[in-house]
Amino acid sequence: MRARQGGMSLIELMVSLLIGLVLVLGVVQALMMSRSALVSQASMAAISENARVSFELMRRELRLTGLNATSTSWLSFSQMDDSDHANAWVLSAEGDGATVEYWVNADNELVYRRDSATPQALVDGIAGMDVAFGVGDPSDGSLQYMDQSGIASLAQDNIWALRIELALNDPQDNGSELHFGERSISSTIALRNPLLNAVAGITTAPAAGSDDDDDSGDGDNGADDGGDTGGDTGGDGDGGATDPGDDGDPDDGGGDPDPVASCSVSISGSVFHKHASINMTVGGLSSGSCSNSGANKNPTYSCSGGAYEEGAYIVLTAQQGNTVTASFTLDCAGASSVTIENKDL
Repeated sequence: MRARQGGMSLIELMVSLLIGLVLVLGVVQALMMSRSALVSQASMAAISENARVSFELMRRELRLTGLNATSTSWLSFSQMDDSDHANAWVLSAEGDGATVEYWVNADNELVYRRDSATPQALVDGIAGMDVAFGVGDPSDGSLQYMDQSGIASLAQDNIWALRIELALNDPQDNGSELHFGERSISSTIALRNPLLNAVAGITTAPAAGSDDDDDSGDGDNGADDGGDTGGDTGGDGDGGATDPGDDGDPDDGGGDPDPVASCSVSISGSVFHKHASINMTVGGLSSGSCSNSGANKNPTYSCSGGAYEEGAYIVLTAQQGNTVTASFTLDCAGASSVTIENKDL
């Protein structure tokens, strides 16, 4: 008896082919998505690297702006059209005996020149540059940002910071949707010399209503009466010499003014990135200690230091790709330590 040979029917074959096709399509789609993610990450990495290098190179030179400047107009951002600049917006800054210039040329390169040296291309993939000037108020330490037209009538000593915004793109971008296209990234640069001068003016300014200790005629013989508030009380009536212990208090008309109050400070708030590095500067110099919680959600930071003089200008900086700053003038309010919360970065 002949055995019957079994096999696959046409329907079974078609179902098998369909299942195989679906599996192949799934694998291909996964490979395409993986490639898209790889290209996008490489594009964003190129943009971020160009931004980091650009800001680092500019920061080294521009933080000295205003130091030993020979001109009262030592900082500008204006449009220039000549053989070097070709109708570009040029950031020009003088500091420590040298003038540097930055601009973006027609080849999307950030160009640098020091004094009259040959211009050098630093970084490519830069589509444009804009600058805002941080203008401070010496009376209270507040800061507001203006464009180039807003600083025309202002004393440049009151420009304490620069906020530079660069429009960047991936130099390898061929128009594909996988690339990130143009992105704007900004960074803030503190100008050390104007800041230090401003802080010195804020912390050493005499208190309202104070007077010197050389007003003759207020005591009986007018030799040294410790200030016109002291008069007959602070100045000695027997020969004009000051009594021991006169300490400048208006009540007793002493010689030297009371010392400026000081206090330690603790600052806390949220931070924009869990890996952001936090730095605190007082009078333009790094001071105190700061830490980042490193939490995945709602990361926070805390800084502490002191004792600092009342009125000290404190700047907080958080950096992780972008740079975020916050600033304020210290108010001890008669306490030996103060706590400041919700100073977010």
